[in-house]
Amino acid sequence: MNQTSAKVICGLLVVIYAIFIPKFFLEQYSLVQKFKQAQEWPTVTGTVKKTDRMAEPRRQHMNGYTVAVQYEYAVNGASFSNVQDTFLTAGQIFTNKSFDEKSSADLASRFPAGKTVLVHYNKTMPADSYIDVNISTAAFLPFIAFGAVGPFLLLIYFGLFGKGRMPVSAKEQVN
Repeated sequence: MNQTSAKVICGLLVVIYAIFIPKFFLEQYSLVQKFKQAQEWPTVTGTVKKTDRMAEPRRQHMNGYTVAVQYEYAVNGASFSNVQDTFLTAGQIFTNKSFDEKSSADLASRFPAGKTVLVHYNKTMPADSYIDVNISTAAFLPFIAFGAVGPFLLLIYFGLFGKGRMPVSAKEQVN
């Protein structure tokens, strides 16, 4: 690989990283803020109607699993039904909706059909609700890891190309 193609590839990685990683951080931050607000919302009791746990095929020998909990509740005599499929708990694989096999099974087992649950609902819009507003610090590990990669990529990029030349390979040094 010559210096120009290495520079282009590394530059593209830096640009892709600069575009996509802030998007993921912003989504995670927005969700955390929403869950923090929901922790302060009024609560009523509700009932789990069903819990679905579905495998999402990914790479060989590694699946992600989603968990969706359908529940019903009533506020001031009006009935509501909702589905929570976003959780900020441990065991996530890159997103708030994808979990490893054990974590997804544990999460799904917490919400069997017929179980009475505490529903946090938005007072101004009661159809907006959550049954699990817990925020696990383990949910942030993928984002912390990706956050550490950015400065590393920049150091590599500017270290290799800051002076306008590539380091001399061992093969080129032997003449």
